[in-house]
Amino acid sequence: MPALEVAVGKKFDEIPAAQRPTLGLVLGGFSANAFLSELWQIYIPHYDQPRSAIQARAQPSIGTNWSAMFEPIRRHVKGYDQALVPPFRAARQS
Repeated sequence: MPALEVAVGKKFDEIPAAQRPTLGLVLGGFSANAFLSELWQIYIPHYDQPRSAIQARAQPSIGTNWSAMFEPIRRHVKGYDQALVPPFRAARQS
């Protein structure tokens, strides 16, 4: 909290709720007697009431949900970072 208070210039209690940091959780799994999984999103402190989570992917939907920064995911999937590859240059002809 001290770093946030210094960055904003206010005590934590004085920072509007919409400007406070949020902790996001993505929960996936199978409900009882379910053949396919479900995906839920919870943002703390915004979804602080029971049953206030958002169902991001319901049965029978199957697919991929991307969250956060894409570059680390791309590096993991492709095995390299495109930003580190020098641009292709055609060979000079003499």
